[in-house]
Amino acid sequence: MIQIDTTSHCNLKCHFCARSKPEYEDVIPINTELGWDDFLTTIHSVNEYLEKNGLEKTCILHGAGEPLLWKHYREGLLYARKLGFDTKLITNGILLKDELADFVIENITFGLNVSINAATPETYREVCGFSDPERIFSNCRSLLEKMRKSEKRPRRVTFSLVETDKNRHEVQRFRGMWAEYRDIVKVAIIPDIFRQKEGAFTPDINGTCVRLKPHSFKILQNGDVLPCCMSRFLPLGNIRKQSMEEIAGSVVYQSMQALNEAGKLGAIYECSKLCLNKPA
Repeated sequence: MIQIDTTSHCNLKCHFCARSKPEYEDVIPINTELGWDDFLTTIHSVNEYLEKNGLEKTCILHGAGEPLLWKHYREGLLYARKLGFDTKLITNGILLKDELADFVIENITFGLNVSINAATPETYREVCGFSDPERIFSNCRSLLEKMRKSEKRPRRVTFSLVETDKNRHEVQRFRGMWAEYRDIVKVAIIPDIFRQKEGAFTPDINGTCVRLKPHSFKILQNGDVLPCCMSRFLPLGNIRKQSMEEIAGSVVYQSMQALNEAGKLGAIYECSKLCLNKPA
């Protein structure tokens, strides 16, 4: 899976998001977006690397914001499809209605995940900071009805809730909200990936990470290539200065893969602190 960071514009203020975390203030640009020429450079470099090595071509145009706010989203997605990419979308669902919903159903092939994060308007407002939660709930029901009538749909459709202290009491209710559509959509309850263990941090070299998959990368708007979706502190190289072949073959990336396979990824400090330092 290749993740291309297209926009950091967002129409929500989710309390669990990296954008709300002080430690990310200096590394997540806010209200920026990827230009069309830089997108073309990125997608062509990635495509060349994947095809040369006979690798699966799946991409998600998603960064630190709501992907449907990227002004080039439709043409970017269609361009990726033209190159033969399977496509995935993670969205908060605010814009997922009418003709845009039809476009998504037609052109998202691999997976669609709508991150909803609450079962009631009151909790949604508290968790996501949006004044009209019923719009999202209505959009999602309408989307599922459209899928029921459509001959095409993404192979995987998921409605997710990131479980935090503010919405944990609604998990079962959230599951029940979508029970009548279980033939179309799966419900996923996702742990808060930014929640850390309480107390002082103690590094532990042990551990593995499911996000660190071979030949999967996140590419930022500035061209930096990261080994996974969480690792903004660990750039492997820059796609505008190096080939993907060179970046993927780097000592750093190959060492990370080897440590992960051996169950020793915690030897990398940032991995130990950010991803492996989780409550039991």
